[in-house]
Order: sequence, then structure tokens, then C-alpha cells
Amino acid sequence: MFDTVLIANRGAIACRIVRTLRSLGLRSVAVYSEADADSAHVAMADVAVCIGPAPAAQSYLNAERILQVARETGAGAIHPGYGFLSENPGFAQACEDAGIAFIGPTPEQMRAFGLKHTARALAEAHGVPLLPGSGLLGDVAEALREAEQLCQQELAKLTRQQTLSARVRRLMLEKQGGFPTLQVSARLLNMTPRTLHRRLQDEGTSYRDILEDIRHHLAVEHIKAGKLTLQEVAYMLGYDDLSNFRRAFKRWEGVAPSAFRA
Repeated sequence: MFDTVLIANRGAIACRIVRTLRSLGLRSVAVYSEADADSAHVAMADVAVCIGPAPAAQSYLNAERILQVARETGAGAIHPGYGFLSENPGFAQACEDAGIAFIGPTPEQMRAFGLKHTARALAEAHGVPLLPGSGLLGDVAEALREAEQLCQQELAKLTRQQTLSARVRRLMLEKQGGFPTLQVSARLLNMTPRTLHRRLQDEGTSYRDILEDIRHHLAVEHIKAGKLTLQEVAYMLGYDDLSNFRRAFKRWEGVAPSAFRA
């Protein structure tokens, strides 16, 4: 077990790690570039060592220098934080080869999950649910075929999802003597009201939304055609208050109330 941890990072990330190490009773070693000499993580750590000039490639990404400092300070582990060397399997392997614990994924895990096609294959092998996708594609033609197949699958799914709301719309339009309630529609569709409500929610809509859409459609159709008076349309759509219907229609179409036939 180690008692000293080198933090191969800087700034707020390094500060949080220093505080955590202190709470665990572990000694912290900070590394810093010449530009970060006055940074908070340098002052907070038990030991701080300059590892190079300001460019990250010559300091925080200099794996060889960081490993050298770890050996010199007696660090038994390196915490990479995130960014910099945290996802570098070569650095994780170098730590392992040097007998220094790398606080993070193993080199094998990084290699497996570093490439999307290998990560997907590994997830599939372990039964992890995945969104539709493909394996590694060989050329543009194969990519186009896969894209077309995925689009067809999504369109088919969308069509299936819209089927129930379309059936509800037809029931509302065909039912004589007023719009059917949720309970009546559910009975006609051979399901419970709760199931109908939930399945419509899954499609991103609701019984009330469908009803309002149909009211909107019928109001526009009848009023613009001049077939019915305002009062007749309001009654047909279930509005008890004529002023509420005037406001609703004005909101839908931007039509002034004076445009209504008396």
C-alpha cells in the first residue's frame, strides 16, 4: 500500500485531489510547469516539483519526466485527474511497468473502450442495451447502406408509435354526438384508460392535446368556410363561454374577432 500520491495535473482538479488525499492521511506531490509556479495546487501540496516550461507537451504531457519525479519523491501512485495523461494507455502501462499504481482504468480497459467499435462489441457481448448502430465500416458505400437501414428502422418505429394517436384521432372525428371521453375511447380501443394515457405519453402527446388539435382543425375549417356561425362552432367544439372561444381562435389563427360571421 502506498502513502504518497503524485498528482499529474494542475488547477482546481489538483486542489481537490490534494484535499482528498489529506483527508485520507496520504502525502501529496504536485507537479507544475514554470507558468504555474504560483498556482494554488503548488502551495497546497506537501511536495511540489517543477517539471518543465509552460507548453503542456513539455510539462504535463511529459510522461517520462512525471515518472522520474514519482520515483524521486517516493510516490507509490499517480493520480492523473482528467485530461492530459488520464486516458493515455501508454502512460498507464509505463506506471504499471515501473511498479507505480495508476489511479484509473487499466491499460487494457483504455484500449478496449478507447475505440468506439471495440467498446460497442464489448458492450454487446455482455448484454448491455445499446442504441441502434453498426460495427466498424469498411468504406463509404457500406456506411451509406448502414445509414439507410438505420433510417428505415427509425421511420418504422415512428410509424408504429404514431398508430395509436392516429386511431384516437379517427375515433374523435367519427364519433357522433360530441367528442368521446378518455374512458370511452379506451373502451373502444380495448384497453384501460390508464394504459391509453401512458401509451400516448410514450408517443409524446396526450388525450387532451389530440382533442385540442382536432378542435383547432375543425374551427378553422368551418369558420373560414363560413358554413357556421361563431356560436354554432363554439357549441360544436364544447365551449360554454363564447368569449373563451373567440380568444382561442384568435390565438390559433391570428384572426380578429370582427372577422367572425355573426
